[in-house]
Amino acid sequence: MLRTNQFQQRQSAGERRQTTRLMFGAFGLTMLLYFIATALSGQNAFLGGSILSNDLSQQYLSLFAYYRKVWQGQATIGYSFSSGLGGSMAGDWAYYLLSPFNLILLLFPQAQLPLGLYVVIMLKLGSASLAFTYMARRCYPQLQALQLWSLAVAYSLMGFVVVYYLHLLWLDALICLPLIVWGLRRLTWDGSPLTYLFWLAAALITNYYMGFMLCIFSVLMFLYFGLLDWAKIQRKLRVIVNFVGASILAGGLAAFVLIPTWQNLTGGKFKLTETHLSTERLGSWQFFSKFVVGNNSNHYPNLFIGTFALLLFILFFLNQRIGWREKLITLGLTLLLGSGLMFEPIYLLWHGFQPPISFPYRFAYLLSFWLLFVAARAWQAGLEPLTRWQGFTLVGLGVVYTGYFFWRRHNFSAISATRLAWGLCVLLAGVALLFWLQKRQPTWAYAGILVLTCLDLGLNMVLIQRTVHTDSGTVYRQYATELGDEIDQIKADAGNQTQFYRIDKNFMRAHDRGDAYQHSYHGASLYTSNIAAVVPEFYQKLGLPGFGYTVAYTNGSKLTDALLGIRYFIDDPQTQSQSQTGVDYYGVRADLTSEPIIAKNGTRVTYRNDQALGLGFAAAGIAALPTTAASDPLANQNRLFQELTGSREQPLSLLKRRSLRLRNLTATTESGVTTLTKERAGAAASLTTSYQGLDAETSYYLSVDQHFRPSVSDFYVNGKKIDFFPVTVQPLILGVKPVNGRITIKIKLKTDQLNYRALDLARFEANVFAQGWQRLQQRQWQLSEFSDTKVVGTITTTAAQPNFLTTIPTVKGWQAQVDGQTVPLQTGLGTFIALKLKPGRHQITLTYQVPGLRRGLWVSLLSLLLVLAWWGWRYWRSRQTAHRNLLGH
Repeated sequence: MLRTNQFQQRQSAGERRQTTRLMFGAFGLTMLLYFIATALSGQNAFLGGSILSNDLSQQYLSLFAYYRKVWQGQATIGYSFSSGLGGSMAGDWAYYLLSPFNLILLLFPQAQLPLGLYVVIMLKLGSASLAFTYMARRCYPQLQALQLWSLAVAYSLMGFVVVYYLHLLWLDALICLPLIVWGLRRLTWDGSPLTYLFWLAAALITNYYMGFMLCIFSVLMFLYFGLLDWAKIQRKLRVIVNFVGASILAGGLAAFVLIPTWQNLTGGKFKLTETHLSTERLGSWQFFSKFVVGNNSNHYPNLFIGTFALLLFILFFLNQRIGWREKLITLGLTLLLGSGLMFEPIYLLWHGFQPPISFPYRFAYLLSFWLLFVAARAWQAGLEPLTRWQGFTLVGLGVVYTGYFFWRRHNFSAISATRLAWGLCVLLAGVALLFWLQKRQPTWAYAGILVLTCLDLGLNMVLIQRTVHTDSGTVYRQYATELGDEIDQIKADAGNQTQFYRIDKNFMRAHDRGDAYQHSYHGASLYTSNIAAVVPEFYQKLGLPGFGYTVAYTNGSKLTDALLGIRYFIDDPQTQSQSQTGVDYYGVRADLTSEPIIAKNGTRVTYRNDQALGLGFAAAGIAALPTTAASDPLANQNRLFQELTGSREQPLSLLKRRSLRLRNLTATTESGVTTLTKERAGAAASLTTSYQGLDAETSYYLSVDQHFRPSVSDFYVNGKKIDFFPVTVQPLILGVKPVNGRITIKIKLKTDQLNYRALDLARFEANVFAQGWQRLQQRQWQLSEFSDTKVVGTITTTAAQPNFLTTIPTVKGWQAQVDGQTVPLQTGLGTFIALKLKPGRHQITLTYQVPGLRRGLWVSLLSLLLVLAWWGWRYWRSRQTAHRNLLGH
């Protein structure tokens, strides 16, 4: 790769203006293509479409609502009791919320938040195109406007973007990447490290996860540039020192984000994710199928960059103007990047040694960028005149590729003869346009290439977007309005009381567990990769949906309601089959029908639980539940009651299991596991059991095995179909009541065989529960001050109840003072903040500070001072050099 003296010096004013015009031309062209493609696929929010899908609808939307509330002064940055039972927000800010583009969302009301997100995505894609244009213009100044725009469109709308662009928090990395590479190019050319330093720091700050990948890629690109220009680089040691120093300082500038995030991850994500990955998807050469237009399969990495750009990449190795040394070095880096698609250790390295849960090959954008970077180099080296052997080679490769995947097309759901034919036609048209360059008509040829690229990338986006299920924006607005009204009714009922309480419900829009963020209430449901690991584990033991990054308080019992302070529960008895509004309904809370009703809204009923505890109370014991007892939630709830109250009685009495009535089934039981097998495979089959002579006013709790999930069976209680929250790995507790003195359970199998362990019914002993629970209610933490980061109150403990237990999950950052003295925190029930106290009256103050934030701020400040000093020294040195040169003349 030859240096270009013109771009070793500063650009002239005219060149800067031309570069700016090229950049904003690419910016506008990309946004126009995105607008048109989303209009054709039904995702254009300006034209009534919706982009609400997958995590954007289930998770990000609520977090961005929280982001707006922070700016409006309605929420705090460091910690939030709207985050499940309560959680640190440091990791959420670092992963989801620190992009400067998010400020645009403040211009949109909450009801129009999906439209705001559409605008943010469009601007980010345009900015990625702008950044690539700038990088390519500076690295390859011979490229003309139409050439630059073709490459920029291929970059900003590549397959990775089209499949993953709804993860808009990742898109900032696509903006920073070309600018980091340009910074590395400058560093190896003239030793200037500041461009690289600034943009790497920006990438780490806006999204540490993608920034980690960019750090690895930066090392590889530095080695690449160094190997290419090593013989020409003056003061080699100085260049290496500049790169190492700039990399360290970039991390230092981002330390105010990285250090708190690390502290957050060590208590959450790192404890939740296994470090072993199934290699089922790795090691298959079928990933080449992703170069077919419209292939949205997640089984392989999304590498589509447009057929013409891929053609240019191949021509790099056929171009006789490029030396073999450069080709070998380029091939080596290509194979090294591609090895992450084949080998597990390298795949895990790119993902921070944590295999991603869904959305695999998240580093594929780096490989796509690399293909385009090499394509730009091939174009800069000059392709005209295209020789016949080059043309025949390209066409031959295209025919072989098309023929192979036409033969194997039945193994790929997203590959068809039509799509393969389109790709071959684009390749032939591209080769024809390159031959056209021989006839001295480059402008028209380049225009044709740009149109061809836009059609190819646009068609790919439309085809893929049409396969994506989206949730209605209208449903979101209606749902948010109705739920907001219900939360207002609850707050009106609560009045001015200072006692802490939580709210939850058994329905949600599109699996979104973040309604507490949306409506500023304290909830018990959450979906975030930064959740405290202890919370889903605790939920599992009590028969509540909890696994990995999610907890959902869609079902529970009077005991769990009271313990976790669920003072208000909104119940909707509809079933999924009855839902026509895009809202999902889970579980059943018939056990609440005897509780006071504070509001009715259509089919929804809001109950108040006057036995709900506040944020803390004095307990007899706080020992953790058995670590392996998640398979028996009824027994765990009895153990929990006895531990907290000191009582020997049990509030849940297991009823004798009734006989099973089997239709077209045989049942065998071994080691507590019952296996149901159809006698006639494929025919209808069911299991029915019923309990009779039950008290109509008594609540009962059914322990239901997780294997009775909708994919394998339909589950009915008293003739009503019950749907379970889909993320469930242990038995669930369902609150039911008899109808005419009977509870009948019926399971209709969809598969030919099913194993289950739990299908038990327990009676709730209300008197036993009330007597024991009254001891806890009498010794509650009386709050005098409450905020998300500081809680102050008094409590009286006794010899029988010496333990102070909160329902605040144990996470780093909390500190406690008892009667003005700092004391160490303990963990209660293996999950919550607790203290051992002497009998008597105590004032307890809990305060939260983001762990590592102060240290991170000091490191960032020191790094900033060093960067400024470095910049000042370089500026002074350049002025001195310029002065000496002037005197020399």
